[in-house]
Amino acid sequence: MKNLLIDASKTTIDPTLDEAEYESIVTSFAQALAKTRLQKSARVVSKNQARETKAKELSAEVVKATQLNIHNQNFPTRS
Repeated sequence: MKNLLIDASKTTIDPTLDEAEYESIVTSFAQALAKTRLQKSARVVSKNQARETKAKELSAEVVKATQLNIHNQNFPTRS
């Protein structure tokens, strides 16, 4: 797998999930991706701006912590 599309436009996060546990899940996912041949990822963003701000911050932290070297780009729609 060289390319990955993540459609986050309609996803939800369990409100009972605490932030530390969520960060752990995202970090584990990034570490697993780092072990693949993935070169590029694209993400369809949510319309929830607060969530997207948090996602950008967490993404930057995870990339720094895991030294993930995958080109990523966000898009407002799938088209």
